[in-house]
Order: sequence, then structure tokens, then C-alpha cells
Amino acid sequence: MSSRVSRQPFRPTCSRCTPTEMPVPGAPLGGFRVLDAGTFLAGPICCSLLADWGAEVVKVEPRNGDPTRGLGGGRVADGLSALFVAANRGKRSIAVDYSSGAGRAIVARLAAASDLVVHNQRDDVADSLGLSSTALTAAGSTAVSCAISAFGPKGTYAGRPALDSMIQAMTGMSALTGEPHGEPMRAGSQVIDVGAGLAAAGASVTALLGRERGLGSQPVSISLFDLGLFYNAGFVALRSVQGETPPRLGNRSHPLLADQFAAADGFVVLAVWDHRRWTLLCGALDLPELAADPALASNDGRLADYSRVRAALERAIAPLSCSDVCSRLHAVGVPCCVTADLDAVATDPHTRSSEAIYEEHRLPGDPIEMASGPFRLDGRRLIAERPPPRLGEHSAAVMTEWLDASISECAALAAAGVLG
Repeated sequence: MSSRVSRQPFRPTCSRCTPTEMPVPGAPLGGFRVLDAGTFLAGPICCSLLADWGAEVVKVEPRNGDPTRGLGGGRVADGLSALFVAANRGKRSIAVDYSSGAGRAIVARLAAASDLVVHNQRDDVADSLGLSSTALTAAGSTAVSCAISAFGPKGTYAGRPALDSMIQAMTGMSALTGEPHGEPMRAGSQVIDVGAGLAAAGASVTALLGRERGLGSQPVSISLFDLGLFYNAGFVALRSVQGETPPRLGNRSHPLLADQFAAADGFVVLAVWDHRRWTLLCGALDLPELAADPALASNDGRLADYSRVRAALERAIAPLSCSDVCSRLHAVGVPCCVTADLDAVATDPHTRSSEAIYEEHRLPGDPIEMASGPFRLDGRRLIAERPPPRLGEHSAAVMTEWLDASISECAALAAAGVLG
């Protein structure tokens, strides 16, 4: 095999790009190589976004694969769970025996041949696999290392593992979620993992930009704990100002009148924050006495007497249908929506017309619906050209393209159990 371990920073006109990895027009990361050595959700979501933006992404997995391949109830096909599919489009997969010296050497060489390495391994494991910033520098690589961990590289809990729901509990998110007199609740979605993936993608692109501008390969560190606290940035400041922990308020907002109300056939959420919208809300719901009350003319006044405000709004909304409430409030410019389940979201006309969900036809069986992602570039949604990969589906191709291995060498490694 070739001894090549490092690559020069990417330039659109660089001669080293093979025809299969030449930059795609309109894809800003075309030509950049990314090694996804992450598991579960945060790292894979980061790398899936980078693939959407044009990067050449290889997912390196142990022989038994990323644990999310077997987690969750839905199965698209053998080795492709719905959870895995949601976080891994746009990649190729190489399966390697992490327990063998030859396997670890392959992972290290793939990392050194990358522009960016994303992982959530412990420090000692990252060093042994050549994924850490220290190991990459020792190998002579200019690759940026992005390490995602529960608590970051410093602090009392550094090195301790934790999952999404645990971070929500530890950072105050769960204590702020749920009914006022009920138990703390986690958010239904994996907000920590998904948010960490978004943060890692942004930070990694920033580091790559810095490298291209001659600032060196600055390592990136993403802490799930820090992310959870950042989600609570407003509450952290509010606690400091008020001198006490903000209470749990259910669906009610802390800084303004925003809450969920039961209508005749479902639930609606509305929000007002200034006197004009408050007056419009009262007019739309036939509540002139509230509009005329000077004690409720300000946002602070409405929050101070919220129990009375809430009771009046409940009585006005309860006999109306959700569509009636929304049509009345939309007509006067007061923000309002219906609380929807995912069935309703999937058929919502905006979901379809904005292409927020697309049909993935490149997997076995019937097409499945996938979330497109929150980004547009030049008005376009960027969706990676490759579907989520089977375990080890591209082992030989990655070895030949990234490490200049021959077909016979790949076959020998596969026969020895080093390659999946």
C-alpha cells in the first residue's frame, strides 16, 4: 500500500482530486474528505450535513457496525434501522477490525488522509486509532480533528460517558420541562444529539476555513453538556438576575404570553408580546374587557396576572375549532398554530411545498420519508447524492481510492478478517 498519510489543504483547482471526488458545482465542500468515526447520532449527523454540502464522507465502523444500526423499532432493511438511516445519508462505509493492529493502522491512515476527522471516542481510544489531533500531527497530517464528548476535555466530569436524556437532566432542561407540579420531563426529540451534530458541523467548517487561511489545523471540541447549557442560555441569565431557579411552566413561555390552549377538536398555541397584538387577540376572541383593562396593557402586567388571563383565554377558545381559532388570529396578524403530531406534519401543505421532507428511493423496499434538513444554499436544499450505506459496503473502494491499496491487498485483508 502507499505510505501517503497527509494531504495538502483543498483548493478547487487541485490536481490530486480523482474524477469521482471532483467538486460538484454548487456544493461548497466538494473535494474535502471527511472521515466519520462517530457512533450514535451527534457525529453521524454532523457528517451527514457535511455530505449534503458536498464533502466526500467515509464512515469507518468496527466489524459489528455503529450501534444505531440495530437500535429502534423500525427497520428499513437488514443492518439499516430507521434511526441509522436518518443520520447517515451521503456516506460510504468501510468496516474494520478495531481490535487488531492492522485494523487500527488502517483507521489511522484513513484519518491522516482526510481533511476532517469527526469522532466521539475516548481520548485513549482516539489516540490508538490515530483520530486525535495529537496523533494526526504526529503522522504529518493537516487534518482537523473534531472530538464530540459528553463533558468536553476539561472539568470534573471530563471523560465520563452520558447520553442525550442524561445531559438534558444534568443541564436543567428536564427541570424546566413538564407540568408545573409534575415530574421533570425530557424533550421528546433527541435535541442534545441533533444540536451537537449541528454545532459540530458549523465548528468543523469554521476550523477548515481557518486552515485554508493559514491558521493551521485547530482541533475542535464539542461538549454535549455545554450545548445543553447553551440551550438554556436565557434561563441561566434569568436565574442570575432573579436570584432563583426559574419554575417549570408546562407549555407556557417565561418571557411573554405564549401558551397552548385546548380547542374543541385539538390544541392551539398562540403568542403575543406587545400591546398592539394583545388588543388584536382580545378583539378576535371577543374579550373586550381584557383589552380595556390597564393592568394587562403591558407584557409584565399580563404575566403578573397570568392566572386570570389564562382562564379568560381558555373559556374563549374551548368552544372553537382549531381552524376557527387560527383563522381568526391569522386574519389580524397574531401568531397561532395547531399542535400537530407527525402524521399531520407529514401531510401539512407547507411541509410538502417547502420540501422539508423528501422521499428516499435509493434504499431497499418502498421509499421512506426523510427530513431534508434546515439549510438552503442559493435557495436550494442540498441532499447528498449517496444513500445511507450498508455496513462495509464500500470497504474495497475506499481502500483503493484513499489508501492506494490494490484489489489483491483488499482481498487478503478481508480474508484475514481485518476488513468487513
